[in-house]
Amino acid sequence: MDVRSKASFALDAALRGTRKGARLDAAAAVAAAARRCDIPKTVLLTLGECLKDVHADVRSAGAAALSEAAGKSELPQVVLDALGGALGDDDPSVRAGAARAVAGALQDTRKDVRLHAAAAVSAVASRHEIPKTVRDALGGCLQDDERAVRSKVGSAIAQVVRHGQLPDEEADILAHAMWQSSDEEVRFRAALGIAGARQNQTLRAEVLHALGEALERGSPEIRRHAAGAIAKAVRRNDLPDHVLDALAGALKDDERRVRFTATWALGDFGERRQLPERVLCALGEALEDSDEEVRI
Repeated sequence: MDVRSKASFALDAALRGTRKGARLDAAAAVAAAARRCDIPKTVLLTLGECLKDVHADVRSAGAAALSEAAGKSELPQVVLDALGGALGDDDPSVRAGAARAVAGALQDTRKDVRLHAAAAVSAVASRHEIPKTVRDALGGCLQDDERAVRSKVGSAIAQVVRHGQLPDEEADILAHAMWQSSDEEVRFRAALGIAGARQNQTLRAEVLHALGEALERGSPEIRRHAAGAIAKAVRRNDLPDHVLDALAGALKDDERRVRFTATWALGDFGERRQLPERVLCALGEALEDSDEEVRI
């Protein structure tokens, strides 16, 4: 066993030990080392476990060590998931350290690390407030070279926007940035967040108009995205006539999923508002659809 392996083994043992003081000292030693060199995966995994320690100062030390390692050492997916959960920790110092670590991972040169970091944020956005450090890092990733990363980041931002966790002005900035993306999937991720969120009326109207057009003229995948986004918007908004007409037209779409989502959206809307006669007629014709789910 070489010197590096022995040091890794000793630090890992100390992080797992029963003595709180030893865990704190080991986490501090790893944090210092992370500024100078790559941290072995075994130690990173144990630091991830420290985020669930019963003592807040140990959780904080673990998060701080991971924040030093992020962007330099390759954080495993399970560790990034643990950091995502730590964004909701009761202790503010743990949340701050976790936020720095996740933000660092979003700027990692490795595609998979950026992907997993964005996924970790998306998974907890409905339950925990996402700190500005992380939101800023997500915004910076919208121009990522990798399409998969842009898509995952778009999904994470849509979750943050949809759950109303940030000031309206900042939500509008992020939503606009996504909506103006050259990536079609990122734009529809934005639509999912904007259409169902409490954004300014001008932006929401622009998005709904584009969704209506996409529902009429987009590819099958885009039509499915558009129908889903409109269905989410129904829960909080009135729909313009042209969007209602697009939904009525979608009842005859070749794609079963598009037809089903359109009926769902119109049914949801009809519970709160009176549907125009022309739309009711289209729904009547949908009772003859070959798909049982659409008919029901």
